[in-house]
Amino acid sequence: MKTLLLIDSHALIHRAYHALPPFTSPKGEPTGALYGFSTMMLRALNDFKPDYVVAAFDLPGKTFRHEAYEEYKAKRPSIEDALISQLKKLPELAEAFGVYCLNSPGFEADDVLGAIVEKIKKEKDLKVIIVSGDMDILQLVEDDKIVVYTMKKGVNDTVTYNENKVFERYGFDPKLIPDFKGLKGDPSDNIVGVRGIGEKTATDLIKKFGTLENLYKNLKGPTKAKILVSKEIKDRTINLLLEHEEDAFFSKTLATIRKDAPVDFSLEKAKFSLKKEKLTEMFLELGFNSLVKRLGDDSPTVLNSNVSSGANPTSILPIFSTNTLSFVLVRDGKIFGNPDFNKKIISNDIKNLIKLSGNPPAGGPKDFFDLTIANWAADSEKRTIDLPKNPEEALALLPDFYQKILKKIKEKNVERIVYEIEFPLIPILAEMEKNGIGLDEKFLTKFKKEISGKIGKIEEKIQKTTGENFNINSPAQVGEILAKLGIAGRARTATGKISTKESELFKLKDKHPVINFLLEHREISKLFSTYVNPLLELARAQGKAHTTFNQTGTVTGRLSSDSPNLQNIPIRSELGSKIRNAFVSSPGFSFLSFDYSQIELKILAVLSGDEKMINAFKKGMDVHAMVASEINNVSRDKITTAMRSHAKTINFGIVFGMGVRKLAQSTGMSQQDAQKFYDEYFKDFPKVKLYIEKVKKEAKELGFVSTLFGRKRFFDLEKTKYDRFLQSEMERMAFNAVIQGSDSDIVKKAMAEIHQKMDSANVRPILQIHDELLYEVRDDIFKVSAPKMKEIMENVVKFPIPLSVEVKSGKNWGNLKHLNI
Repeated sequence: MKTLLLIDSHALIHRAYHALPPFTSPKGEPTGALYGFSTMMLRALNDFKPDYVVAAFDLPGKTFRHEAYEEYKAKRPSIEDALISQLKKLPELAEAFGVYCLNSPGFEADDVLGAIVEKIKKEKDLKVIIVSGDMDILQLVEDDKIVVYTMKKGVNDTVTYNENKVFERYGFDPKLIPDFKGLKGDPSDNIVGVRGIGEKTATDLIKKFGTLENLYKNLKGPTKAKILVSKEIKDRTINLLLEHEEDAFFSKTLATIRKDAPVDFSLEKAKFSLKKEKLTEMFLELGFNSLVKRLGDDSPTVLNSNVSSGANPTSILPIFSTNTLSFVLVRDGKIFGNPDFNKKIISNDIKNLIKLSGNPPAGGPKDFFDLTIANWAADSEKRTIDLPKNPEEALALLPDFYQKILKKIKEKNVERIVYEIEFPLIPILAEMEKNGIGLDEKFLTKFKKEISGKIGKIEEKIQKTTGENFNINSPAQVGEILAKLGIAGRARTATGKISTKESELFKLKDKHPVINFLLEHREISKLFSTYVNPLLELARAQGKAHTTFNQTGTVTGRLSSDSPNLQNIPIRSELGSKIRNAFVSSPGFSFLSFDYSQIELKILAVLSGDEKMINAFKKGMDVHAMVASEINNVSRDKITTAMRSHAKTINFGIVFGMGVRKLAQSTGMSQQDAQKFYDEYFKDFPKVKLYIEKVKKEAKELGFVSTLFGRKRFFDLEKTKYDRFLQSEMERMAFNAVIQGSDSDIVKKAMAEIHQKMDSANVRPILQIHDELLYEVRDDIFKVSAPKMKEIMENVVKFPIPLSVEVKSGKNWGNLKHLNI
């Protein structure tokens, strides 16, 4: 079986341009998009070892689609100069690879690919792989013979779509994608579709009827009466379909890839042979030194996959080490240098070094120094270290960086944070990422259906309430509707349009019923796109979610996570909290959840020295009820639910620097009542007010504030010197950094101590969600382990107030039961 690789060149370079930083060549010319294109080309060539390669290009000027429809792609922003210059260079780069380049006047690159597919579809022993960043190309997929290789995000996360994979994504065959676009439209190309028909309705219709032709045949033929009686299609939808029939078929035509574009193609002309010398020359001209390393030495057509015998991606460069130190660079999933785990390892990324090294002795280096983490601890705004793009140059600079950062953490007096809190956490995070958390595919499939149904119902309510058909996901169209209803706010976007940000919609909640529907729609749509769909894909692909923990992700010391973000799982709404039901423990293991109770308020009580708060916590009192009693000047038995709720809001609000206006907004109070509430709070807890003023003063005088353990948050005093707004922001952030940073330090210390005292093969760290730690513990030992772990967490620091931890257990994260320990 021979392989033909078809490259959708413009789609790839556009994707790369928006996914990568703006790199520049030694001459100062923009090269980021060309670098991304080259990276994707090398990966595709290495993965598929093609016999034939063709790159298709767009030409300047109008296509047949523009001739038919003047507004085609009219809403796309103008191409930036930095991209234009790289587009001009692209054909030369493709030819340097040894690729046969094709275009066709009046047609787009995907039409050229469609024409090639049409020409070779009868070739029995030929597999076609289309490399593209545009999902429209999926309509060319056919069984496993013609597949699409594309990026999920960025240029590194790839996926291959065969016919089954397309069906999984859309619920119908690839050839029906133009019919789907005919109904739904495509805002990116300014294809209108049928106004008022959204993605869900379009999907349901295509699943049921297939082509547009068949849909309209049923709507107009003998079956129409049956459809009306059975309500298979709602009356409103039928009316929209009939009213916009012409738009539907025209949109389908625009969305259909043409297969008759005149192209000078033959397999003989497309034979591939990598022009290594020419490509090396061009890479060096563009400054892509690291990519030169990926070109193989054996033959012009073989690429070096950078995989060692241990099956872990490594690239060995000259060794920079001493008798006691070994310097290692980690970049793009590769190791540069020669890590000697018997020496102290100095690296820019110890966590990924541990993961990439497979199973080194004791799970990683015994002694190490992470340059990135240490540099961030000394200055929390510095989340990366600035190393050259060329790996050889970067590796050579590590010894110098090591000495400078050692000096920096000593001068800033953050060595305790580096060595006692941050460094011990690194191997734990590597283990957590490797462990992942199990996903329940059946639950997610069912939940997706439930969410889709709710979105559809809310969309119907919105259309009915406004009496308008519009794209609910378009901020501009929502703004226009609000203006029509006479309820638009004053805020505007940078382009002068009505702002429909969530914060602006909240201000309009009482002005029209549609606002609540819009807010609900946004919440559920975000839930669907951020969690339900991505988690379902992960469940089907690997059965687990492996999040990435970012140790330098915040300025306060808190961890953040992404791909997927499992620290921001919604829990406040009933529907949002259901997402936790998607996470399940491994066979033979149960979840143990440990959650610090009101730890930030306890930190505030201790740091401020407020006796009322300290005594309330020592006696195990309900601190919110106590505050409500003090502020409202009533006995405990007279406290209402609203009083306690307002007290809770201000308690936690103080921690995050909440002002009077925000308090009023959060509680529904008037500005005047909120001010009285605020004043009464500080009158009853004067030491809290004094402590807040002390922190603000330190920030203004010293330029930094410190947590309980010496973590520092630095501020640029010159920048805030003459700006009252920036000064106010600095004061708010300073206080938040002290409380939240101290909380973060305690949680991290607890993680390290549990890791040290428990066997991680039987007690697996899974997630950290700020004050909550989630572990998977073997079923036969979890009842013994839970009290030990609770004790560790409650005694990890000496505290004037007892730290209390709530413990829960179960097989499902969303259905954990309280454990009395």
